[in-house]
Amino acid sequence: MKIKFVVILSFLFNQTLLKAQNGGLNEDPLIKQGKLLFTEKKYSMAIVCYNQVIQLNSQNGEAYFYRANAYRSLNQNEQAINDYTKTIEINPKNDKAYYNRGNVYVALKKREETVKDYRKAIEINPQNENAFLSLQVQLKKKR
Repeated sequence: MKIKFVVILSFLFNQTLLKAQNGGLNEDPLIKQGKLLFTEKKYSMAIVCYNQVIQLNSQNGEAYFYRANAYRSLNQNEQAINDYTKTIEINPKNDKAYYNRGNVYVALKKREETVKDYRKAIEINPQNENAFLSLQVQLKKKR
């Protein structure tokens, strides 16, 4: 089964490279494949897809965001923080990246960073209920 996915990933990557060489850069198939693998809990394989997208376009914030989610699912928290941070550098208005990075900080028991990220997520998107509720939980905790 693993070999089948590697073959599919290789095919998708080669197709994407061909499009890129012909001026039609399109990372979508690799992003979609990575999302599918993520939903199947094949996080390491999803990371491979996102790595390929980033190799094609180092400014693809979506790839960094999804790769961070995969790293987080593997409890690779430092890599997740790095990728959420890169997502934010590329798109400073990505409230979900702040919220998710805040969640990683919770796991690392970094309360100050957690609160800061939740507040920023709410500032960007006041409708982000998850960030609001998570911030309330953090503020109720003893320091």
